[in-house]
Amino acid sequence: MIELRVNVDPSLTDALGSCLFEAGAEGVAEQEDDEGSWLVLYCTEPEQATRLTAAVDDFRARARLVFPDAEVGPVQRSEVARDWETTWLSALQPARITDELVLRPTHAAPAPEGERTLWFEPAPCFGSGDHATTRLAARAVERAIAELVTTRRSTSELTTTEHATAEAAAGPLDVLDVGTGSGVLCLVAACAGATRTYGIDIDATAIDAAARNAALNGLSAHCSFTTAPLAAVDERAAVVVANIDAPTLRELAEPLLAHVAPAGVLLLTGLLDEQEQEVLDCFRARGARLDGRDQEGDWVLLRLRPGPG
Repeated sequence: MIELRVNVDPSLTDALGSCLFEAGAEGVAEQEDDEGSWLVLYCTEPEQATRLTAAVDDFRARARLVFPDAEVGPVQRSEVARDWETTWLSALQPARITDELVLRPTHAAPAPEGERTLWFEPAPCFGSGDHATTRLAARAVERAIAELVTTRRSTSELTTTEHATAEAAAGPLDVLDVGTGSGVLCLVAACAGATRTYGIDIDATAIDAAARNAALNGLSAHCSFTTAPLAAVDERAAVVVANIDAPTLRELAEPLLAHVAPAGVLLLTGLLDEQEQEVLDCFRARGARLDGRDQEGDWVLLRLRPGPG
């Protein structure tokens, strides 16, 4: 078994990962250590390793033209034992992603009494979900849903007719997760009280895993997953969340805003603090206003509302 490791600027991990899948990678894992962010993949044949190495070299050359300060290191190639997947799985541990929820891989020990657990089936192509941006997004989704639920409960003092009118105007408390990966944010949203969650991703393998994870947690009735592009999704959602790289966020600015329901919120992460202003300027130019921000380490989450400001 051949292991390929690439040290890559965090702003380019998603783009390089997509490039590797297009080149035939069967699984890509993201890891972080003292040296930075890494993409790790495994090959059974030398020819496949050579092809993927060439794909990284080509990506590096193209990335330098657009992002001259974002580094993509050389491919580090080594032979590993064929039980690499067992080793990789054993390194995954339960991780608290919100104050209320712990993300626990299926091979881990049973959850202790009183823990609110989200089980997930690990797969090398999307990692464990224990990343700063996942935690930022999960906490923001919980908070947004709690605020919307509180706002809607405040209509209880209205007359029956007024209450029904207000509920109809507000619409269902749906959540749209763009770039859902293993579906963790949809599961968090369902646990927080979302009426329905929709996860979209270009990776069919991720979508299959997301559906399995929803079933593991008894949430299939509340979660739908698809590889359909954002433009093909008709529904608008009370909460729209996108945990993807900054260039893609800017590219999708208009359709992301178009999918936010009236009085809804758009949550953006996957961007570094040095990328925050250019992403914010892009969305402001399309009518969004900043409602707040969170930060963990170098990673930032923006809360936006449709409308000027």
